[in-house]
Amino acid sequence: MISSTDERIPAPRLLVLAVQHVLTMYAGAVTVPLVVSSALHLGTDQTAYLVSSDLVACGLVTLVQCIGLFGVGVRLPVMMGVTFVSVGPSIAIASNPSLGLPGIFGATIVSATKPWRRAARCG
Repeated sequence: MISSTDERIPAPRLLVLAVQHVLTMYAGAVTVPLVVSSALHLGTDQTAYLVSSDLVACGLVTLVQCIGLFGVGVRLPVMMGVTFVSVGPSIAIASNPSLGLPGIFGATIVSATKPWRRAARCG
């Protein structure tokens, strides 16, 4: 059935689709920190910290994407999740005894800021 893009979806169907979307995002957001903490043999308190931090970050980025702050964000009803691409490098970085979890956090910050600096020089 072909429908218009302006069609309003009935509330019960919309609720089911929304719950499905949230559960899918939540499963991915929780799995990545669990895999990393399991590979690094972290305690339950550190695992809980990773999962909590991941969910907070997903929630904040989802709000930025939905609302659009200072020209950043698509202003569409999307949920931002976690990628599994970072699992291998995260485990490799944290396996180095001199780096550990602070090494992962630092690498994440550096990798996230590099495109901004490059874009500033080009523009």
